Amino acid sequence: MIHRVLHETAKEFSTSVSKEEFIEILNRLRDSSDLVSKVDELFRNSRENVECDFCNGASLQISHESTVVFLLRKLLKDEVENIDYFIYELDYGRKYESGMITDENGHDIDFSSAEKLYDYLIGEVK
Repeated sequence: MIHRVLHETAKEFSTSVSKEEFIEILNRLRDSSDLVSKVDELFRNSRENVECDFCNGASLQISHESTVVFLLRKLLKDEVENIDYFIYELDYGRKYESGMITDENGHDIDFSSAEKLYDYLIGEVK
């Protein structure tokens, strides 16, 4: 049996996510999504699977993407789901074009990268 001694500081819980951690998480999600897309493409192009009506590369991979996105949303208090928009609509910022996101005063909000999204979410972008 292993015994542990917990100190008061062990009860402290941090709910913050650093910019580096946020970027790394989104990069890993993007890489995972890209891999699934490549596997799907291989299935679609395989002559052996011509008669396959449904080929899904995601079934080959265990993914917790929705849980990770949910937790990031909660940690960064993203109530309007900007993280989801960045990932699913903007394809991790790859589909972002200047002027497509503006604030109430018409100022451009840049979601072209995980770094810029993070800065916006924590309020560093005015």
